[in-house]
Amino acid sequence: MPLTEAADASAFTTQKIDEIGATHSKAPSPAQLHLILKRLLDQRCMLTVQVGKHTDCYTSAVLEVAREARYLVLDEFIPAAGHQRILHEPAVQIRARLDGVEVRFHTHVSQIGEQGGLPYYKVPFPATLEYSQRRQAFRVPIPLNRGIRCVLLLDDEREFSGELRDLSPGGLGIRVRAGEPNKTTDQGQLAICRIELGEDRDIVTDVELCHIDQKTRGRVARLGLRFRGLRSEQQRRIEQFCAELAREQRRLR
Repeated sequence: MPLTEAADASAFTTQKIDEIGATHSKAPSPAQLHLILKRLLDQRCMLTVQVGKHTDCYTSAVLEVAREARYLVLDEFIPAAGHQRILHEPAVQIRARLDGVEVRFHTHVSQIGEQGGLPYYKVPFPATLEYSQRRQAFRVPIPLNRGIRCVLLLDDEREFSGELRDLSPGGLGIRVRAGEPNKTTDQGQLAICRIELGEDRDIVTDVELCHIDQKTRGRVARLGLRFRGLRSEQQRRIEQFCAELAREQRRLR
């Protein structure tokens, strides 16, 4: 089919350890899919590309992520033999490492262009994507009597607020008291989060909405958030706060 141009650890050892082991997201939400693909662009991840059923591998990179039109633009394939092969076999399998995690998906080249004498390739967003991950995070539960307030501000200026439920250097959980998060549209979104620890220790940072339990009868909504771009001093502040909580809880036993 020819083609033509046209995203104090020791103090925690007594706490619960959450492990997400070898999880696979086969059909992520549109927001999650865009976030992962955008991170491949932002982090300049090297792509490994296989064409058709051939085992030969070519390298490339993401040049553009078009969210609304739902396509990627890929850089030239290296070695250049990949270009000749793609003219007749547009199906591609793409692999990359994102933050140490393997991302894998299938798509096809729908258009070939040229700029500065070098080819580029337009490919539709994949229908499914494998994002395998194994990580450990030490999560310290927050006593209800602490009443630590958290506020989230999304890109569309909606605001959620609630109480801190648990905290780790990797993320946090929130009980939502104001606002109504939507699992279908909000999961995978980025937001600005303010954790009001008090005593000039408030933390303001970017987070990703990784998990949403929507409000049901008799139960408030809950959010699982992952920190994004946490500064080193904020990381230390969270570690110190978690260590304090761990010591308090050990004393109460």
